[in-house]
Amino acid sequence: MPQDRVAAAKWWQRAAEQGHAVAQNILGVIYADGQVVPQDYAQAVAWYRKAADQGLAGAQHNLGLIYANGQGVPQDYVQAVAWYRKAADQGLATAQNNLALMYDEGKGVPQHYAQAIAWFRKAAEQGHASAQFNLGLRYDNGRGVPQDHAKAAQWYRKAAEQGKAVAQNNLGVSYWDGRGVKKDLVVAYALFNLAASQGDERAQQNRDEVLRDLTPAQVREGQEISSTWTPGTKFPEASKTWKPKPAGTSERKPAPGGAAANCEPSTGKTLRYSDRCNNGDCIRTFENGCQKRFQAPYCYDPLSGGWTWKPNGC
Repeated sequence: MPQDRVAAAKWWQRAAEQGHAVAQNILGVIYADGQVVPQDYAQAVAWYRKAADQGLAGAQHNLGLIYANGQGVPQDYVQAVAWYRKAADQGLATAQNNLALMYDEGKGVPQHYAQAIAWFRKAAEQGHASAQFNLGLRYDNGRGVPQDHAKAAQWYRKAAEQGKAVAQNNLGVSYWDGRGVKKDLVVAYALFNLAASQGDERAQQNRDEVLRDLTPAQVREGQEISSTWTPGTKFPEASKTWKPKPAGTSERKPAPGGAAANCEPSTGKTLRYSDRCNNGDCIRTFENGCQKRFQAPYCYDPLSGGWTWKPNGC
């Protein structure tokens, strides 16, 4: 198989040298990837540029990505935006989503939430899962659009049904809290299961916490939903076994020992706690049952190169 890939790369090289734009873009990907040939971002940039100059949207997007990440060229958000825009104007959904992120974060362009929403929507309506999630997130937070939890859940669902873990987690939180959808902890548990199976740590924490409020029959149904569902199919909007508690009663189990929870964690002793966050809106639950609501800061993550909510601070 590796020999086949090397042979294929040679044929792509020949086609690229003859001016074939698609081949030039693919050769750029091969050099950027570094699995078939030694990784060489300068070569990747050169081949992307040849294809981009011929108007190939995929190469224009890839060149924008190279400038955004500073790979083989000095990091330049203005150049990244320029190349993303060329590809976005041709209808490439990935470029539209990335251009929206640049507007949202004010990188290479003045921060402009309305423009971000417009580009997220263009990509989301083409079925781009990340754009669908990003649009849902903005409706959840009221960022660039009026806050609307029902619309947030609708966009989360579209991305979740494509298998996007972070959207599955956020849709699970919507079902957990009954925000924009009818509260259903069994559906929430099934969604957390799916996201957790992809390694989403927040979903793993949410699943473990919501499990406390489910009966064995409800757990079985949640597990059946998550084990039989396949990406690209509709996800159940309601379960058979979930029945909300009567008004005025808590769905939380009592604090350890059956005592009422002391809502001021003890001083002089470090209590374990777990955080559950819907974006920046967080609830911290201490081991004595106390719960405190707080707003997480929005922090830059140098590892991912993006911004994220961090309940423990920046």
